[in-house]
Amino acid sequence: MSEGYKNLEKQLRILRIAYLSYGIPLTILSILGIIMVYLTINFNYFMQPIPILLIWSAILIAIYLVSGILMILTYFGLKSGIKITRLLGVIGCSMPILSLVIMSFMTGGYHFEIAHLLIWIPSMSILLSTLYFWGKIPSNNNLKISKKTKKIISVTLIAILISGILLYLVPNIQKSMALDSLDYVNYYYGWGFNPPENWVGGTVNQGGDSPSAYARFHPPGDNVSNDVWLDIYGGPIGKSPNLEKLAQERLNDIQKYLLNNTKNFSLISYGKRLINGMEAYEIVYYWESVSENNSNVTKNKQKEIYVAKGETLVCVVFYVYHSEYYDLYDSVVEKSLSSFTIS
Repeated sequence: MSEGYKNLEKQLRILRIAYLSYGIPLTILSILGIIMVYLTINFNYFMQPIPILLIWSAILIAIYLVSGILMILTYFGLKSGIKITRLLGVIGCSMPILSLVIMSFMTGGYHFEIAHLLIWIPSMSILLSTLYFWGKIPSNNNLKISKKTKKIISVTLIAILISGILLYLVPNIQKSMALDSLDYVNYYYGWGFNPPENWVGGTVNQGGDSPSAYARFHPPGDNVSNDVWLDIYGGPIGKSPNLEKLAQERLNDIQKYLLNNTKNFSLISYGKRLINGMEAYEIVYYWESVSENNSNVTKNKQKEIYVAKGETLVCVVFYVYHSEYYDLYDSVVEKSLSSFTIS
């Protein structure tokens, strides 16, 4: 046997075991991923539209599953010298990166996180090796590989794959756990909090096909339920918000409208603050509304908080129709907001 053929044989052994070492864990972990997506949809999105990114994630994991199965079939095909399996190998290795490109194009975002890179970079390496040996793979070979080489290749590839899966799953599991511990959660938009004790309310249906990003809570009792409420609404906006600019524009709008349409408007406070460690801006103001016959004056007080994390922007409004209620409920609202979480 020539030295060149021996080298080719050695390289093909490595290629073959690479298919098996990468295909098996990819298949197993993809099955686990599909189960997790199924449970997530059932528990968190019952009677709600499923987020498009979650649907694409499910599709991506299913593609990884098919890719893993094709890699395993390619291993057995190369072992038996079946040439058609080279094509299976090429398809199997190409699918992860192609699916990521399609997902990014369809969703308008880039999803090449480290977790995904650790999945498809080895796939691309195996693909390039397969293409390089495309015309050199013998039609009938019974290649054997030493146990030591098997262990080295298997451990390396499995470690890379598991690292990618963990880097993808762990942050998402942590986000889910952070929200699951709260009394009210909007899973679709990724925020939640513990409403004030005994307050009633929940999601406000705004119509349309999308889930509502709006929730309202108020104290129990007919005498205050229409006079005091806590509104929270918002979600991802596609970019990191400039809170200072946003709050300043909102303040300008408030002043412009209330100064012209109400009596005794006054700005109580305006500035930066934190909500559960997250950057926020707060506006607190007072005004008086007068009935049409000028016989009744209502003193109103309102607090607006704009809080952001990443690309998610949420607005919190604490509104009091009769200002004497403000001090009574402000402390319980603040205690409640200390639990506010954006995943």
